Amino acid sequence: MIQLKRLLMIHWQSYNFQVVDFSQVTLLTGQTGVGKSTIIDALNVVLLGEKQKHIFNKAANENSARTFESYLYGKFGDDGGEGFLYLRKDNFTSYVVAEFYNKDEAKYFCCGFVADCYKDLGTPNFQWFTLPSRLPTNYFIDQQTSTPYSVSELIYQNQGKEKEDWFQFWSTDKDYRKMIAGLFGQVRDDYRRLLKQSVSFTPVKDIKAFLTDFVSETQSLIPVETMQRSIYNYKALELESEKMQQKIQQLEILLKEIDRLNKNNQTKQRQITFIEKAKLDWLVYQEKTLKESIQKNKAQKDALEVELTQLNEKNQFLKKEKENIQREKEQLAVLQDQAYLQGKMKDEKNQLERITKETTYAEATVRDLKNWVGQLDLTQRKFIHVPDQALIEDFAAVNEQINRIYDEISHEKQTLEREKLAVEEALRLSLENQKALSDGKKIVGPTFEKFKKDLLLYLQQIDSTASVDYVADLLEIKPGEEAWQEAIEAYLGNQRFYLVVEPRFYMKALKYYQKVQQKQEVANIGIIHIDQLKKEKFTVHSSSLSTKLVVQNPILQPYIDYLLGRVVACETLEKLAHYQTAITKEAFLYKGFVTRKLAIKNLRLAVGRQALEKQRLEMMKLIQQQQAQIAQLENEIGQRQFLLKYEKKDKKTEQIVQEYVDQSKQKQQQAIVERLIEQLNKLDKSKLIALEIKIKELEDALEAVHNRVGEITNAKEELKQEIQIEESNKLPKKIKEILEQEKEYQKQTIDFHEKKNFETEYDEARQAYRKDDYKIFISNFENSLKRTENMIETSKADIITFVSNYNQKFSESLPVRVDQAFVYREVYEKYCESDLPEFTVQIRDAKKKAMQEFRYDFLGKLKSNIENLKRQVAEINDALKKQKFGEDI
Repeated sequence: MIQLKRLLMIHWQSYNFQVVDFSQVTLLTGQTGVGKSTIIDALNVVLLGEKQKHIFNKAANENSARTFESYLYGKFGDDGGEGFLYLRKDNFTSYVVAEFYNKDEAKYFCCGFVADCYKDLGTPNFQWFTLPSRLPTNYFIDQQTSTPYSVSELIYQNQGKEKEDWFQFWSTDKDYRKMIAGLFGQVRDDYRRLLKQSVSFTPVKDIKAFLTDFVSETQSLIPVETMQRSIYNYKALELESEKMQQKIQQLEILLKEIDRLNKNNQTKQRQITFIEKAKLDWLVYQEKTLKESIQKNKAQKDALEVELTQLNEKNQFLKKEKENIQREKEQLAVLQDQAYLQGKMKDEKNQLERITKETTYAEATVRDLKNWVGQLDLTQRKFIHVPDQALIEDFAAVNEQINRIYDEISHEKQTLEREKLAVEEALRLSLENQKALSDGKKIVGPTFEKFKKDLLLYLQQIDSTASVDYVADLLEIKPGEEAWQEAIEAYLGNQRFYLVVEPRFYMKALKYYQKVQQKQEVANIGIIHIDQLKKEKFTVHSSSLSTKLVVQNPILQPYIDYLLGRVVACETLEKLAHYQTAITKEAFLYKGFVTRKLAIKNLRLAVGRQALEKQRLEMMKLIQQQQAQIAQLENEIGQRQFLLKYEKKDKKTEQIVQEYVDQSKQKQQQAIVERLIEQLNKLDKSKLIALEIKIKELEDALEAVHNRVGEITNAKEELKQEIQIEESNKLPKKIKEILEQEKEYQKQTIDFHEKKNFETEYDEARQAYRKDDYKIFISNFENSLKRTENMIETSKADIITFVSNYNQKFSESLPVRVDQAFVYREVYEKYCESDLPEFTVQIRDAKKKAMQEFRYDFLGKLKSNIENLKRQVAEINDALKKQKFGEDI
């Protein structure tokens, strides 16, 4: 017998956390809407394993539209009302878990679900689960965060537990129902349907169907399960036989692949042996070639030593012959005369070369000076023309004058460059002002602009709606009165840039002004006291300057009336004296019995929109003037830069010009050299020339002998070193390699069972190559070896994959290792020789048993149960006829 003990509900409809205890009989009472049906529905979900909406809230309202999701999110207003209310709006996790006690086995178990829900009302992350114990003492609550475990956190709880204590999880309703059917002792499906029927508002209408489905029970049970087991056993054996035949077929394929692998392994061993044998033969061939090379080098060295002895004898003979001819040459008188004249001519030629160099330099200097003087007109200078002869004779005076002019031009260039920098800086400021004007900002002095900007930031920290304006920005010239703009702005002067703030900010602005003064004096900035002006009343003359303006902010009007309301606008000078303060359009001001002219020539207009446009035009004109000025300055600087490329001439240069520029010294020295050449040509040198030819021939012969001796010496040394390297290094090393390769070869062939045939096969393979083509032979077989190894690796991988798939398909555990391939053959032989014949016998016996059970147990008892059922139906009908409905029983 299985008893319900407790029900845990976390975030289920109106229950955020609730544990309900159950006895043998438990009565649920309470007013409508307190949650009785909510508990029943929670039990329905756990016991039936269903989440369809047709099972919810039927105990309270047969037409309820509640859903599983509405219970999770705590949705209200879904039973006919308008609008919905959700108790849970953020991410959360819900639990409904029932605890049961199995009296027969004296064990507790739990079953239920966990669901992660999201604030976007999306589909929950849902898991059914069972637990082979009582409800946890923490009721699935994380003690650190005081929130229920999420699905992933609950799954993690299995960590560190024994397998029999694990939570078990199911994603589908079907899998969960199958599991709890086992926990509840295979409860019949009609009991499940009875549970759903028992909580409905709808009374039972079809009594016959109700009794047939839920009440009537046959006495003589048909052993269907026993018969089914027999049939299942028979079919299972048939399936197992088919499965074993499939295994045998798969193993046959696997064994063929194993045979192919073994064949490739043999091919690999043969190829390795061929390669190692070829490497050994190649080393032996190299040893033989090396010994032949040593003998050849020794023979060449002996031949070179013989030739070297002969060359040394020839060298002694040639030296002696050259000495004899040299003594004969030295005894000739013409040789002494020639030596004297050649020494003299060498000195005079050196002198001529020096004089020619100085003359060329002097001529170039005069030519540069003339060209430079010709360029002086670019700087509007006058330079008195000097004839060439006078320029040469008085070069020092002319050069001094030119150096003075050069210094003047250098100073002018520096002055022009400074002027250009100043204009460029002015142009930069003008371009910045032009951009500000394009953005709608009038040009104001930097001191005024910085103070206004800083004051605005200060006030907006107090109140973001605060504003600071210039007086000029709040004024506009009345249409038709534009002729008075210059006079008005000249009279106002810097007062145009007094600052206007709202009265509530006046004292804060004044304190800020005082604070700025403490750091640095800032003069001529005015902050208008609007509140004080409001207290005064100012008389405004009908022809005053105030009447020619439009004040865009009314709070500024009293100040404009105060400044300009009594300044009368007069058309002529004669009318000025009729008023205490008056002014004309030309800015003649009469005040304090004095008439004076206000400056308007360089006045930058600031009042009204027209002022902005005029400033733009003036700024454009100024920029054009500055750009033209820069271009002019660059032109003048370039002219002077060109003149300054001339190098000033020093005193030494002056001396060279005066001494060499007329070419007289060059001509004199040229004549001396020509006379010496004439004297040399008159000498009789026939005997001397003949002796020099013989000496030259002997020297050439000696040089040839010397070169050949060097070549032989080097060649002999190279042969000696090569012989030494071959005998002491290469040959011993090659012998060592042969010994090592012999060991490797023996190692590779020690287990090669076809060694006798191998020698024949190897010789046949070598016949296809030249005698010394070991390298090509080895390379070709190494490539073949790589292909064989690739086939072996592919075969191994295929075998491993095949075995893995075999194990997975047939739930077997064959070793997934090629070196244990013998196991595959053992299993194959076992299936063929033992298991398959045994299954054939079992199938025949199982089929016979199943036929007997169907014939005698199933058909016989089915007939008996039909008769019992007819009798029970008759008894129920008699009982119902005697019962009076509408009365308490």
